[in-house]
Amino acid sequence: MEYSYITPMFGLGMKKHHREADAMQDVYDVHGLDEVLLQGDSVVWLSYSNVDRVLVHRGGWAGRPKLTVYAADGTSYAFRLHGVDVVDELVADLEAVGEDHGFDVEAKSGVGFAPMENLRRLFG
Repeated sequence: MEYSYITPMFGLGMKKHHREADAMQDVYDVHGLDEVLLQGDSVVWLSYSNVDRVLVHRGGWAGRPKLTVYAADGTSYAFRLHGVDVVDELVADLEAVGEDHGFDVEAKSGVGFAPMENLRRLFG
């Protein structure tokens, strides 16, 4: 699910992404998952059989953890994780689901992007 307002680049220094993540958690706590889905700009549904693998980057000083779902058709969906303080528990939960439904889960250190490659893609 994508939200256009979660992490605007100009708001990173002011921790706006933390406030937005906390506000979305409040929406979930009060109204549940249906309202969270309604807040999204877009929602992608994948059945377990259409998930090839999941990659979790643990994050670091330069960025939040990142979760990427690779679909069987080759597309991928990547999301920064806000408000997830225990990445190891998330990975363990995803591994259990993956074992039950036939997809791999991998965890890596780092933030999951190459700044120079991103700049070349934007300005190249």
